[in-house]
Amino acid sequence: VTVDRDSSSVGPSLDVGDSNHTYAAAWFRNGVVLSNNPSGVTVDNTSMVIGSGNNDVVTGSDNCLAVGNGNQILSDSDNCLAVGQGNIIRNNCDNSFAIGQANVIDGTGVTTTTVRSQVLGFNNSLTGSYSSFIAGGQNTVTTNQNAVALGFSHSLSGNDSMFAFGENNTGPSGANDNNSFMIGGNLTGVDGNMVLGFRNDTSSYPV
Repeated sequence: VTVDRDSSSVGPSLDVGDSNHTYAAAWFRNGVVLSNNPSGVTVDNTSMVIGSGNNDVVTGSDNCLAVGNGNQILSDSDNCLAVGQGNIIRNNCDNSFAIGQANVIDGTGVTTTTVRSQVLGFNNSLTGSYSSFIAGGQNTVTTNQNAVALGFSHSLSGNDSMFAFGENNTGPSGANDNNSFMIGGNLTGVDGNMVLGFRNDTSSYPV
């Protein structure tokens, strides 16, 4: 069924449902696209694309929503949300969201649980990390779990519980490194320690 009109008229072209009833007026069994002349759009599995629709792809992922332009939710990343432009959620990243531009959430390497991570901002990357959170720009998180990066250009790896607030902080990268807190700028984190300030000398501080 195609519904359209060539000239303005009173009321909508299509009015579905009865205001007196609370049951569903329509079921959409597969994907839905709300867009204006979209190109390169793929959507399936009860997911939806809203926006310009250029190169938006939601495939192999159930119950997802992409709003904006060029967002992609791929590879069994169920119940996810991508809002903005050029965000990618892929590889079993269930229950995650990316809001902003050019952010990537990649579940590669996560095997024990679903990703459940959130990324907001510009050009952030989260790979193989679950229960993590990024807000800012150009942050990179590969910590196994429980990483928080707030600010700009942080790099967090290691095993668990890495926190960076500020700018250009780098966490410890050992496979067993945990509980590193960095607050400030240009800091190098230490396993099990808090580092505060600017451009710390890790050979003598913290003690």
